[in-house]
Amino acid sequence: RWYQNVLRTAMNNNMMKPGDEFSLVSFDCNRPEYGEIDKQLLFPENPNFTTNPRDFDSQINSIDMGKRRHRDNCQQIGDIYGALVESIKIMDDLDTKNSKSIVVLADDWSVPELNVDIIGRARETDIPIYGITYFQNIKRDYGVKDICQNSYGAYAIDRRNDCLLY
Repeated sequence: RWYQNVLRTAMNNNMMKPGDEFSLVSFDCNRPEYGEIDKQLLFPENPNFTTNPRDFDSQINSIDMGKRRHRDNCQQIGDIYGALVESIKIMDDLDTKNSKSIVVLADDWSVPELNVDIIGRARETDIPIYGITYFQNIKRDYGVKDICQNSYGAYAIDRRNDCLLY
């Protein structure tokens, strides 16, 4: 529910402006079958961008973060870095007059960083990366804080896990 609450809080506080285009995608873990060249990391593979808040709200309602659904299939942590690489490609190819950005909502725990210059690619394509994470009392070895701050985006931790960032 945390992910849905963050997005609804943004919508209810007019952080999404008329004419903005939105799409919600989820990213998966690094499963053994993903050794294949054609692995699909983002779902849906082709994001459904909308300017309609009701349509975006339907995408928000579709978020299913049941532990069984992910942990039984993955048994590992997600691949935030791979998801960012794929998202930058999608956003760079998107034909729009609007400015582009990526917002990562995650527990901020990922597989080790890829040997891809995500920050450089984000800067080169003028696609800042923003991150909002919920608080966990764990060491964050592979978080996105540095990527967000150095791609001209921003990073915040919801320390109370109530969608009010301090």
